[in-house]
Amino acid sequence: MTYKYIVVRNTYHNKAATRVGFGIAAVEEYDMETTVLESIPDLSANIKDIERLVELCNRNQLDIVHLKDVATDFLETK
Repeated sequence: MTYKYIVVRNTYHNKAATRVGFGIAAVEEYDMETTVLESIPDLSANIKDIERLVELCNRNQLDIVHLKDVATDFLETK
């Protein structure tokens, strides 16, 4: 199976405010369809941090079984 990592954006609303959070997802593209295999939302409000994380995961061909560990490590460094 071939997959890649992408940035995901979620908007959160409550009575007082709206905020945006960015996360990472592993997706598979096949026959002009995209399937989300795993997604970890709301890791950071800073898109640049998540873009760097996604780039590292793709460049190093991170195995999807390690995605949660990488997300945990990412949060521990912030």
